[in-house]
Order: sequence, then structure tokens, then C-alpha cells
Amino acid sequence: YRKHIMKTLGEQSASLGMIVQQKAPAENFVLHAQTLALVAGMALKAFEPDVTGGEAKPEVWSKWDDFSKRMNEFAAGTAALAKVAQEGGMAAAQPLMKDALTCKGCHDVFREKKK
Repeated sequence: YRKHIMKTLGEQSASLGMIVQQKAPAENFVLHAQTLALVAGMALKAFEPDVTGGEAKPEVWSKWDDFSKRMNEFAAGTAALAKVAQEGGMAAAQPLMKDALTCKGCHDVFREKKK
């Protein structure tokens, strides 16, 4: 379950990036931003069972306060991005993407490097 949630987050982020680069339809920006926010809101729950494995490092659970804080901030950031996108479109939301898509900071600490 966790793997599917995280993969969806990656795919939605990539889709937003493609739209910004004009490699995908701009009219789908709001839908992808909303989908990203929806899934980001579910992501923390996918880690609540202390189930090791996958690409998650054991630090996810040993440093749960830090991890959950970061995940909640990510969910809030993507929700803000989706709201601005719905209200003002891609042009209004695009400047928020860097602050909303904070995946790397968490991955550097809590995710095993891909082999």
C-alpha cells in the first residue's frame, strides 16, 4: 500500500513538471495538483504500521516525530498548491511548486537510495 501511495505522489509531481515544461496539457494542471494534495493527505497513514522494508529506512519509525512533521508539512503545502491552482490556475500556482514539492529533503533522510 505504502509503495503505491508514494509512487502516485511521484507520478503526480512528474506530471506537474511535464505540464510546466509544456510537455503535457496545461488544462490538466489543476487536476494533477488536486490529486497530489489528496494523496499527500493519505501518505502519512501508509507509514503508521511499523512495517519495515521497501525503500523506507528504519529512521522513519525511530524518528517518527520528525518524519510525521515533514509529511504533514508536505500535505499542507500540496493542499495550498491545489487551492491556489484551482483559484488562479497554473500561472498563480507555479511559484508555489518549489515550496510544496519538498520530497528530496525527506528522501535524503528517510529513504534508501535506489540501487
